[in-house]
Amino acid sequence: MEINLLQFRQRFIEDASRLLDQLEGDLIKLEVDNENQNIIEAVFRAMHTLKGVSSMYGFDKISEITHLAENIYDKIRSNTLKVSPDIIQKTLTTADYIRTILNETADNQQEDKDIYDKVISSLTNLTETEQEDDKNENLIFTKSNDANFDTWKIIFNNNETIIKRNINLMGTFKELFAMGECKITQQELEENNTTFEIFLHTDKKQEDIEDALFFIIDYCEITKLPNNNFFMQKHEDKQLIKELIPEKNAPQENIEFKNKEIIKNRINVDAAKLDELMYLVTELITTNSQLILASKDVIYNPLRPIFEKIDKLSKQFRNNTLSLRLVPLNELILKFQRLVRDLSIKLAKDIELVTQGTETELDKSTIDALADPIMHLIRNCIDHGIETPEVRKQNNKPTKGIIKITAFHSGNFVFIQVQDDGKGIDIEKVRQKAIEKKIITQDNNLSDKEIYELLFLPGFSTAENLTQLSGRGVGMDVVKKKITELRGQIEISSEPGLGTSFTIKIHQTIAILDTMLFKLEDMFFMVPLSDVEECRIIDYQEIEKRKYSKTIAYNEQLIPYIDLYSVFKLNYQENAKVKLLIINRQENIFCFAADTIIGEHQAVLKSLGQAAKKQPYIAVASILGDGNLAYLLDMNAIQNLLLIQKKS
Repeated sequence: MEINLLQFRQRFIEDASRLLDQLEGDLIKLEVDNENQNIIEAVFRAMHTLKGVSSMYGFDKISEITHLAENIYDKIRSNTLKVSPDIIQKTLTTADYIRTILNETADNQQEDKDIYDKVISSLTNLTETEQEDDKNENLIFTKSNDANFDTWKIIFNNNETIIKRNINLMGTFKELFAMGECKITQQELEENNTTFEIFLHTDKKQEDIEDALFFIIDYCEITKLPNNNFFMQKHEDKQLIKELIPEKNAPQENIEFKNKEIIKNRINVDAAKLDELMYLVTELITTNSQLILASKDVIYNPLRPIFEKIDKLSKQFRNNTLSLRLVPLNELILKFQRLVRDLSIKLAKDIELVTQGTETELDKSTIDALADPIMHLIRNCIDHGIETPEVRKQNNKPTKGIIKITAFHSGNFVFIQVQDDGKGIDIEKVRQKAIEKKIITQDNNLSDKEIYELLFLPGFSTAENLTQLSGRGVGMDVVKKKITELRGQIEISSEPGLGTSFTIKIHQTIAILDTMLFKLEDMFFMVPLSDVEECRIIDYQEIEKRKYSKTIAYNEQLIPYIDLYSVFKLNYQENAKVKLLIINRQENIFCFAADTIIGEHQAVLKSLGQAAKKQPYIAVASILGDGNLAYLLDMNAIQNLLLIQKKS
């Protein structure tokens, strides 16, 4: 039977990319703590894993390069070679080159011999002698007994699927067995289906075992046994082995181990399948809305409990499906650690990246969309914010600057903050640059917040010199644009001499949203339910008597009133009573009127494409149960109307 390895090749590329992310993070840690044996072992295993699997999918260059790198870190872990800045830098360069190879297409897989030779040469020069070949194929290893050791039982199901992937099982098992004392046996269950049973006595942690089994983890069941050393006797003691692992076809005795801890298997799911599931969920939500609308007649009252149950189940189904696409922000942090390290060296600055709350989860598409904006913010902090060690010392600050990324949930939103402890933003310098560019005039009296907003204008830069990182005015406008596309907001706060903070606020999910549905004339509109503080009815005279100031009395204060009828060129239907929506967004309270407030609506959001560009105050749309379109207001654009009203 002919085996098609293309699908497994793509799986390898994805797995290898994740492994490279972890490798870069470990190398950056090793640069600081260069005698940490756990990190050294992790780097060695990463190279070993890449070497063992890459060649079978046609990545011979990766196999050769990682073989050299593996030799280097094998010498380091055996204390015959010391970690040095040169080794760290050349290993990072090697990782970069491996990424280049992985990103090559089948039509463009031409070897760049110069770069390849340089990488090979740099790795070869790092050590004087080659690592002697590993000729030990004995599957039983010995380690001394220790109270910190645990015994693990690993069952590996080697079925037809993994056989087709051509994984180097011997290499994988040897890496596992190098962790401690081991015993392996196998049992044929049926044709092309074999089960391996492994006992491992080691001081390594669960994460280390999973790393060793990186490419076969989906086919493994790992069990932690009681803290007894089943390998205290010599490995020649076949009676002990016979008791632990029955021979094939021998009578099976149930050996039970109490208090065992089962590690659940993980399943990798193709993103296309999740997208299809998401589409089906949106169709279910839309159909559910149609059902609710069609069942409002009193004749359906006997069925009302069933309708409510379907509505409840559809919401639970929605939430569970959305959670499948959630990934932690940690996925981005590994890339940013490398960015901070490289730019710090380039600019001769001492900077550390610290994180808090990065286990916070977001939709995978949102995580991907946030990569560029956060990267630009970090570059801005490094280049504009944090001073050189000499300047920081003169200002009685620690010579090491700090960039901190913090993430947390609040209501239906996720907040991500990028902060630095640098020199802060010079308000007057920004103001003078805006005057120089004729963006504002000398007479404009802007608040600090309004001046910070100028930094997001295209082409606006306060850099005095053109560098590789800044001076062209490109970056902050990209940040604003990307975050706006996610229907999010970004705010800047800064203290001279203390630092700057960028705060991003976005919805947890962007495909389905709980909204407040209302009607203006014959058009339906929505606002995020989380932005609605209150709905109330007031006398029409309240609007009429304050129409020039465009304010409404609310809770003993005057709040701005936005006339959506004028915004969308609709006719206002005069009534004695006016229905009002009170909006509380980013601590700004304002309001607008509606002909009818229909109520809460679970909206499946659909992009309007080019049509949306013609109307700046509409973000996306949703199809209602009766087939009408409801438009979600772009609350960023609506909120900007407040600034226009304030200036006028």
